Amino acid sequence: MKGTGYGWTVDLIAIGVLTVLTAVLLWSQMLPDYVVWVIGVPFIVLYPGYALMAAILPEKAPQLHTAEVNAERSPTRLSRVALAIVLSPVLLGTLAILLSPWNAIELGPLLVGTTSITVGLLIIAGIRRLTLPPRIRESITVGEIKSWLDVTIPTNSRQNLSLMLAVILLIGVSAAAVTVPTDGEAYTEAYLLSETDDELLAANLPDEVTAGETATFHVGIENHENEQVTYELGTVFQQLDGDEATAQETLNTSGVTLSDEEQAIEEQSFTVPDIEGEHRVQVLIYEGELPDEPSAESAEHVLQLQLTISAD
Repeated sequence: MKGTGYGWTVDLIAIGVLTVLTAVLLWSQMLPDYVVWVIGVPFIVLYPGYALMAAILPEKAPQLHTAEVNAERSPTRLSRVALAIVLSPVLLGTLAILLSPWNAIELGPLLVGTTSITVGLLIIAGIRRLTLPPRIRESITVGEIKSWLDVTIPTNSRQNLSLMLAVILLIGVSAAAVTVPTDGEAYTEAYLLSETDDELLAANLPDEVTAGETATFHVGIENHENEQVTYELGTVFQQLDGDEATAQETLNTSGVTLSDEEQAIEEQSFTVPDIEGEHRVQVLIYEGELPDEPSAESAEHVLQLQLTISAD
């Protein structure tokens, strides 16, 4: 498989297949952590940068066993791999910046983006190699692979040693990023819903009610606190004088314990008091114990309904 063969496609096809296969496996989210570590590190720190280097440098690399980068000659294969490891985080960082305005820095978009960038660069690399004469086209043979793997680092070369140490450090940091989960922003999401045609929607909430009728709505709670949280809810009815509450009555209380990333929908119902006029119902949510006298000032989260009560 020399110049006129298909050795020039071997590395491109291998990186492309590994990239797509890794993305599919990571997408499944069914792998044990150690497998994610093994396949995720090269997916992050090698494949994108290798594809970029292949696209930039389609010509054959010098047959030298060194990682030194010399401005007077094309980089060797080892130095290209080292540069690929350095450039991969740059590409992924750029991808994250592009996705951030759409709040799309999640597993799915990142996998699709990384795979698209890598495969796209591999296609460019293949086209550029194809346009070169076979004698100067980058290609890999079995003999070259064996020779390339037989790499030694001269002990008297500080540049080589420093570069290899930097590569090892980068791989270690990337591995830690893959295997150690980081805590994102901690928050709780709470919202009001009403049931319409057997669907829970953030619309058609009760606002004009009749004294004595039973009003019903639902409270949605989503835990993104990076830990298990017990929420206690107090639903209160407030008589208003303008915007100021002049009296408050607790209608009902409830509680729910949610694991991180778990959500719950709590139904709330109450009998509308026989007090005509403009009034308010508040759902006071506490991350912990509900106090004897719940209030909007002490609650972590407050949801409310403005009610117009008419006589029966």
